[in-house]
Amino acid sequence: MNFKKYLINFLSVFALSLFLQSASAEESGTFKAITIMTYDYTTIERPGYTYFGGPAHGGHVVIESSGGPFVVDEMENIRCLVFAKGQPNDLEIESPCEVTNPSGDKLHVIAKRTPADISEETTEAGTWQIIDGTGKYENIRGECAYTPQYLKDGVIGIPSNCEWTKKEH
Repeated sequence: MNFKKYLINFLSVFALSLFLQSASAEESGTFKAITIMTYDYTTIERPGYTYFGGPAHGGHVVIESSGGPFVVDEMENIRCLVFAKGQPNDLEIESPCEVTNPSGDKLHVIAKRTPADISEETTEAGTWQIIDGTGKYENIRGECAYTPQYLKDGVIGIPSNCEWTKKEH
């Protein structure tokens, strides 16, 4: 084999390995989680329109995972700022949240529900947009479907089903 053919073969194998590395640089998966939070909202009502907002915080635990950074049974803290406006049973709710694991890694999400209500009978589903993170959650993006369950005494339970992707830069 002459040098030119050797060089072409070498470059072909090298290019293929680069392609395979870039293809494997993306991970993805799914997880299911349960979040339990307490909330303390301030409400302002005027005829036909309601505003409310305030903090919510509690615990977040992954109960099922296909792998990756989402570890089953790892207890994490979650804190959110909740904002809502609209007609009493037809609200727009948006809530930026920060989930922090025991190592201090943070996952940032934005929860949205429209139309929404906050009664114990609510069945309106929402989505959590996974927008970024730090540490093991860096470069994670995704979406979770959830249906909140409002309990008594300012407690909310939120089961969620999530899909995520991690892209290395």
